[in-house]
Amino acid sequence: MYHMQFNSPGSQLMGQYEGMVPGMEGQIPPLDVVETKGEVIYIIDVPGSDSNLINVEIKNDTLMVEGKIDFGLGAPEDIHYLYRERYRNYGYKRVMLIPPEVQKEQVQANVRNGILTVRFPKTHESRRINVNQHHTNQPPTHQ
Repeated sequence: MYHMQFNSPGSQLMGQYEGMVPGMEGQIPPLDVVETKGEVIYIIDVPGSDSNLINVEIKNDTLMVEGKIDFGLGAPEDIHYLYRERYRNYGYKRVMLIPPEVQKEQVQANVRNGILTVRFPKTHESRRINVNQHHTNQPPTHQ
């Protein structure tokens, strides 16, 4: 079973990535991480993004999702806002830890209706370890 050991997934890592991309501060998409019998699933809000605007990468034990939002309004420098509540930058980034009990090579990512799902199948590695028995009148042999 995968247990989050911090308040927000990826919060341990965000400190080292914050500020790397100018204008991206605070633009961290909401995230849920769920576990089923066979998978660990990351569910990330990416409104306005389609698959060609989303970059998903795995490096070591981290999952990084970044992308751009295309509102279809043209270049940002050509737009004059009369009123604005959205971030000034049309991008986002999220870096999260990946649990050790998943198969990173078998990951699948899909986006639909502004929701990105990244699915990691769990490993089912369990093996029996033979225990050798030494007789009490013979010392164990070292190889």
